[in-house]
Parts: sequence; structure tokens; C-alpha cells
Amino acid sequence: MVEAGTQNLTFDQNGALVDDNSGTAIDFTFGATVLAPQPVTFDFGTGTGETPAGTGLDGSSQFSADFSVVRLSQNGYGAGFLKSVAVSEDGVITGIFTNGQTRQIGQIALAKFVAPTELTKAGRNLFAESFDSGQPIVGAAGTSGIGRTLSNALELSNVDLAEEFEVAAALRAVLEMLLRPGPVGRPELAVGVGPDEFLEFAVSHLKLPSRGHPPGGPSASAGRG
Repeated sequence: MVEAGTQNLTFDQNGALVDDNSGTAIDFTFGATVLAPQPVTFDFGTGTGETPAGTGLDGSSQFSADFSVVRLSQNGYGAGFLKSVAVSEDGVITGIFTNGQTRQIGQIALAKFVAPTELTKAGRNLFAESFDSGQPIVGAAGTSGIGRTLSNALELSNVDLAEEFEVAAALRAVLEMLLRPGPVGRPELAVGVGPDEFLEFAVSHLKLPSRGHPPGGPSASAGRG
């Protein structure tokens, strides 16, 4: 670093600027490709001894006091952690961070089929691609006839309610049997049976509906053992 010059600032006993000698420029040399010297003037405020005179407090000042931060400004933000997420109708996932910032962190891709009714059932509410359904057409939500995404909502259930009620009734029957005082069904089974024994007893004494067959089929009967 090369010193280009000096500029003296004078203050009065009250800390106000008297003169910053800004009338004298400092010559700088910025390199061989730039015309030298380059005079640069630094204005530190309007002193009380300058013409025209100022207050001496509009720029630099010098007060006898302990150091403290007078003004603080920033053009960035502190570190933050992901606090929650929000999903828009077009599937864009926006992350909300603890430092108040938001940022797009992804987008949900949806797919449609030429013949959605020809999809193959894969169990429960899952479906798989078939020859007749055609290949999936993947895209963003709300484009090319693809549906929207709805945040914080539950879709209508497409499970078989009759089957679910049949399973619930069978398990309730087992629970009622286990809550009876004394031996139930078998001498070795009594009150105070744990969860594992409860499920074991339900499987061995009741024929619960099979997930692979429709209600009313050969495996959809339930009753007490």
C-alpha cells in the first residue's frame, strides 16, 4: 500500500468540525493505463471555520465519550433454519426460515394418463401403469390439463368402507373377550394381555378380511373363536 497524501481535520473543544481542508485535493495514481495524477477530494462535512460556515456537526465530529454504536444498518440476514413449508396450487414448495426469509426449495411433479380408468390396482389406494392406461405424462401442476395441488387438505378416501367396518367389528369382538374377567376361550388367556398377545389372539381366533379380496369373499368372514 502506497500513501497518496494526508488531509488534516481540526475540531473545537465541543467536538464540532472546524475545517477538513477539503479544498486541497489528494493526487492518486491508479496505474499505467490511467492518466496520472488523478486529484480526489474528500468532504468530511461543513466546518465552523469554512466559508460558508456550517454547524460542524453535519459530517465528522469528535466527542469525548465512551465508544458506542450510534447507527447500524445491514444488507444481509442472519443464519436461519427451516421452520415450515407451504405448497402453492402450482406445486411450488416454499420454505419459511427462522430468520424471516422465504425460499423456493422445490416443486411437486404430477402425472396424468390418457386412460386413467385403465390403471391397475396395486392395493389399498395405489394404482400402477398398465398397457391400456398408457405412459404417465409428467408435468407441473396446472399445466397441460394436469390438476392442481391443494395444501393442508385431505383427499376423499377411496378405501372400501364395508371392509374397514368388518375389520373394526372383528377387533372389537376380540377386545371385548379380553376384557372379560377370568379365563376367556382358553385357560391360559386372562385379563391383562398386552398388545402383542392381543394381536396374536386376534389372528389365531378370528379370520379377518384379506386385503387382496373384496368384502364378502371367501376370506371376508369374521366371528368369535
